[in-house]
Amino acid sequence: MNRLRQLAMHPVNGASLGVFRAVFGGLVCLEMLRYWVAGIHRDTFLVPTFHFKYAGFEWLEPLPEGGMQLVFLAMVLGSAMVAVGWKTRIGALLLFLSFTYGFLLEAAAYRNHTYLIALLAGWFVFLPSDRRFALDARKNEDHGGMVPLWSLWAMRFQIGVVYLFAGVAKLDPLWLSGGSMRAVIASGGHDAATAAMLNSPVALNLLVFSGMALDLFALPLLLWARTRKAMFISLAAFHLINALFLVDVGVFPWFMLAVTTVFFPPDWPDALKGNPGQAKGKPREADAAAANRMLSMGGTAALLAVVLIQLALPLRHHFYPGSSTWTHEGHRWAWRMKLVAKEVDSYAFFAKDAETGQRFDLTPNADLALTAWQREKMLRQPDLMVQFVADMARRVEEQIGRDVTFHADIRLSEGGGPVRALIDTTYDLSQARSGMAPAPYILR
Repeated sequence: MNRLRQLAMHPVNGASLGVFRAVFGGLVCLEMLRYWVAGIHRDTFLVPTFHFKYAGFEWLEPLPEGGMQLVFLAMVLGSAMVAVGWKTRIGALLLFLSFTYGFLLEAAAYRNHTYLIALLAGWFVFLPSDRRFALDARKNEDHGGMVPLWSLWAMRFQIGVVYLFAGVAKLDPLWLSGGSMRAVIASGGHDAATAAMLNSPVALNLLVFSGMALDLFALPLLLWARTRKAMFISLAAFHLINALFLVDVGVFPWFMLAVTTVFFPPDWPDALKGNPGQAKGKPREADAAAANRMLSMGGTAALLAVVLIQLALPLRHHFYPGSSTWTHEGHRWAWRMKLVAKEVDSYAFFAKDAETGQRFDLTPNADLALTAWQREKMLRQPDLMVQFVADMARRVEEQIGRDVTFHADIRLSEGGGPVRALIDTTYDLSQARSGMAPAPYILR
């Protein structure tokens, strides 16, 4: 354990971590301002009358409009504090709490890059990222701009996990067949000529296999000094193509491009300015105490738990029968990006009187109770569908006062394949319960 503490406490230049922090805070601040100005917080949290929940967070509800405005203000303020390095850990905590609250309010709005932002904000609460390129660095310079090694590897681990599992996920047959990429291209709003060019066999195969290879090999080739620059340039081209030609995912391509610099030597910003090794110093007593806390029995267990959870969540879909891109089981929290390629052909919700067998059409309820974007998400994700049916069942039974069963007939195609049913139409969805076991109502 002493050897581990010494290794974790080895001082390295804090410039790389400082740039990582500043770029992260700046991009998140710009993105939150864009959301706020565009009124996305209203469309996501205030306009819908029904919100899909994450397991364990069903109790969370949106605040009134004034409250949600304050939440977004907290996101902007917290990210700005992180960007400039002023009271950095307080800013990171403010960003983490406000952003994670908004993230957990609506499961239908799940996106991998918002999940990553929440994770990184949480990391910055604990990392000494304010030693370089930060207003806080001017107040206390006895650290010499150095940071303990563990803080740099924590960020490399988090970014490496994203690349690694994004690449493993692309071994999915739907990705390899081009079905997922065709869906990505279709969602990009391209003109006919551009869409035809991107869907040509040569371009499609190039996008499919280069995307898979880059994600799969990003981590090992970024860790190896001889291939690091070449891989970074390749990833830069990949992210720029994503941002400019394929689909709008906000700041994510620029975000991933910027944070990937954490794999370069810790002093790369100084080397870029012609001053390599500018930061010099020894670990402070406060650093040593912090490392001892982090690597105490409790701290070691907590760090190990974070690592194991980050490694286990992306693997859990292997324990479910069928394809995760179809069932959506084990799909979240797993960096399975741009894989789902389901197109809705038709949908119907209906109830049956248990005594008379009379059928009641409830499809208009879904059209009225959900916004268009919520409905599109729900029809592709069975667990969200069960949440909505449970709420609808409660309301209908209160109105008619009779014992009825609730069903769904959802027809989709996947990757341009034949139309087929997603849900067993004979299953009473009002009796379905969320959990970790395979859902019995999904047709696999």
